[in-house]
Amino acid sequence: MSTKRIDLSLFDDNLKGLINASAKIFPMSLSDVQTNLNPNLYEYARIIDMGVHKNEIYIWNNSVFELIGADDKQVDFNTELINKPLSYPPSIHSHDDLYYTKLISDNNLSLKVNKITGKDLSTNDFTNDNVTKLASLSNSASVDYTTMQTSLNNHTTNGTVHVTQTDHDNINLISGKADKTYVDTQDATKVDSTTFTGHTNNTTVHVLQTDKDSWNSKAPLASPSFTGKIGLNTTPLRTLTVKAIDVVNIAFEGIESAGVHAIYIRPNTSGGNLISSDYMSSSTYKPLCLSGRENVSDFILDTNGNVGIGVAGLSPSEKLEVVGNIKATGTIIGSNTTQIVQGTIEPVSTAYWNEEV
Repeated sequence: MSTKRIDLSLFDDNLKGLINASAKIFPMSLSDVQTNLNPNLYEYARIIDMGVHKNEIYIWNNSVFELIGADDKQVDFNTELINKPLSYPPSIHSHDDLYYTKLISDNNLSLKVNKITGKDLSTNDFTNDNVTKLASLSNSASVDYTTMQTSLNNHTTNGTVHVTQTDHDNINLISGKADKTYVDTQDATKVDSTTFTGHTNNTTVHVLQTDKDSWNSKAPLASPSFTGKIGLNTTPLRTLTVKAIDVVNIAFEGIESAGVHAIYIRPNTSGGNLISSDYMSSSTYKPLCLSGRENVSDFILDTNGNVGIGVAGLSPSEKLEVVGNIKATGTIIGSNTTQIVQGTIEPVSTAYWNEEV
């Protein structure tokens, strides 16, 4: 006897809904349903506990279970079913929309080929062009599939030409990071942490705050004093010895608002020792003066070679100009052109005037 089947399209929508829902029904305990405990959010539940509630079907609606029916519940057809129809005539329907007609089947089969035992159909079509190329091969042609497979395996596992998963992971790690060349260049200009820490903590080369506090707490040095001998560019043999180097003169300079005044000590071109006066910033030479009192020029040697003693100003008018008395214990010798223009020369003690004629 052949098996008979009823097409699903013959069922009404309510029956179709129940059949589809049966595939979504999950077994649950009565206590979980009664307490609305549904952690997995099942849409339908069937009671599996023994008793009168066994096989009851519930639907999950608005976070609570609601009873909708029962599965395999014993129902008396004659006494418990109400509003039963008196007859069950079949509804009018057609099978033309559900099955192919013979004509359509014959047309579709004409487009197929007969199946050959031992051969399977393939989506890779072997075209006439492929047949032509295959026929052009020499009868002695051979393919070393083992060598081809080995080469393919070697190629696919070659980490040099392929980006491996490890490479992908490393690329993802460095995404958004700085360029390596830039980092290396900048790093080369920096000191390592150990050296930097050792330098900053070196109390020998750094002045500490305690050193500053100690210095600031000292009283100012009013007049510095030194004991012993001082030498500049030489080993001193006297209290102060200064040696000029590289043909540079020894100069004592005093800076004022008007310019620089200086005294040079140096040998001159004739072999003597020379003490000379330098010029100010205006390139005007100034006289060389000696004084026994502050800010008074008692002895003047001006830039013309004139010598003045007690002369007011800095410009003696003659080779020797003296303001005041001259006392000599020896001979004052003049030439035959020596003249006394004004005043007289009076002998003191045994001094005498000797004029050479």
